[in-house]
Amino acid sequence: RRRRRRRHDTKRHPPRTSIQHTRTYPHLEMVAPAALPLTKLGGLLLKTLSKPLSKRIKHDFSRFPVTQSALVSVGQATHKLTSRLTIWSAGYKVTSIKPLPDEDALKKGAEILGESVVFMVSGGIVVWEYNRSKEKERVKEEERRRKLAEASDALERRLGVLDGRLKVIEDALRRQQQREDEERKMREKMVVMEGNLEGEVAAVTEMENRSWWRWLRS
Repeated sequence: RRRRRRRHDTKRHPPRTSIQHTRTYPHLEMVAPAALPLTKLGGLLLKTLSKPLSKRIKHDFSRFPVTQSALVSVGQATHKLTSRLTIWSAGYKVTSIKPLPDEDALKKGAEILGESVVFMVSGGIVVWEYNRSKEKERVKEEERRRKLAEASDALERRLGVLDGRLKVIEDALRRQQQREDEERKMREKMVVMEGNLEGEVAAVTEMENRSWWRWLRS
């Protein structure tokens, strides 16, 4: 009996089996990698290369006497300008500025030259990127205008087709109205003809009746 009860219980309540649920995580889906900004990487590379280039230019310009004199004059000019601005910002009046020694002026001019090279390279990259972005905007604007023109042309073609269909429907309705008017006029004529015919028949029957009564009286 116990074995039968156990078998019966297993039939009613089957044993539980382990079910593996598969879960989906939409936020962990594979995303396509974005394209590398090669232009920005190239600009960054040029900016990085401009620093050792400026050092090389400073070193070469410091070797020759002609360039040394030019760098000294540039260093003296920048020293005077920065000194005047500093004194003016402090609220004092500039009377005279002591020039720098030639070595210090040469170093200062070389630094100005190196910074100018870096600035020109960076400024050229910025201008190039600006022009490139403007060109992209222009291309996008032309594409948008072209799509608008195509959409307007398609809309005009659809309107032309609809106008043609409306004309066909109007012609069909006009012809149907004409047929209905003709049928109505024919029905009216038939009604009038039936009325006239009934009147003639009534007149003929009355005349026959009168002649019959006259014959009977005679």
